[in-house]
Amino acid sequence: MAPMEGGGVLEILSSIVTQPTEGWKSLFKGQRVTWVYEMLRTVLRPGLESSLNDMFGLYDDTIPLLHLDNVTPNISTIVVSHLVIGLLLSPLEIIRTRLVVQSASPLCSKYKGPIHALRTMLHEEGGLYGIYFESKNLFPTLLYHIITPLLSCSTPLIIARLLHISAADSPILYGAAELALSTLGLLVMLPIETIRKRLQTQVRGDFKATVALRPAPYRGFFDALYKIMKEEGTRNKRSESKPVVMDSDSESDDDLFPVRRRQQQQKKSATGGATASAWGIRGLYRGFTMQMMANVMVFVFHTMNGIEDGFNGII
Repeated sequence: MAPMEGGGVLEILSSIVTQPTEGWKSLFKGQRVTWVYEMLRTVLRPGLESSLNDMFGLYDDTIPLLHLDNVTPNISTIVVSHLVIGLLLSPLEIIRTRLVVQSASPLCSKYKGPIHALRTMLHEEGGLYGIYFESKNLFPTLLYHIITPLLSCSTPLIIARLLHISAADSPILYGAAELALSTLGLLVMLPIETIRKRLQTQVRGDFKATVALRPAPYRGFFDALYKIMKEEGTRNKRSESKPVVMDSDSESDDDLFPVRRRQQQQKKSATGGATASAWGIRGLYRGFTMQMMANVMVFVFHTMNGIEDGFNGII
């Protein structure tokens, strides 16, 4: 499937469903891995957080952070528990991404399922050490599982203690503050998540994907950041074919023309057949509008619920 520069969610869904090798079942690829990942994280992370709190003699983790005078130790245990479990389960995230991206055709699929994907990765990518440390996913995984809990923990604290806004007294203002902070978090997390997905799809050996992948692999987090900003930062300008005027008497130009044409084609293929005009961040924020609309819908529902609760209290 060619990259889609415009359109919305419905157009993307329609393209996937009508793709000959995909269909409606492709909308649910990776669901088993997602279920296993979420179940393990739900069971393991709170247990680790509770053990850390008991180890350091902290308050019970069921007490909200807003009721604590010193929140730093409890936030630290929350972040550490997210980080440890996130690193432990990161191979499942890689498997999920690759199962989603690979072709749904049995003739083109590299991985037959989650277990086969894990066995193949262990064999081709240097075992667990290669998956964790040589796959270039370690640094973005660390960033993701550190920043995500920090944002979720700090949002209510910032609203209550710095902005002095109460959900009971000012539900609309509280919801607006939540929306602003969630948007700020989205601006921070979306580039990290974009780079993580790009690095997770870098597979050794033959891998036929449904979507277009960069022919030359990224060398790491910062290399991916640089390449995405340089190659996809602005709207691509398709190079127009121009007639080449050559001297018919010049044999050297005739001999060099195929070489030049081949070099131009290789240069285009490295950037998806397009050239970017300047630096930009557009490529790092694909899907921003959709996630922003989800945040707005959450703001509307929470605000309406808060107003309704306020009326019920008055009655």
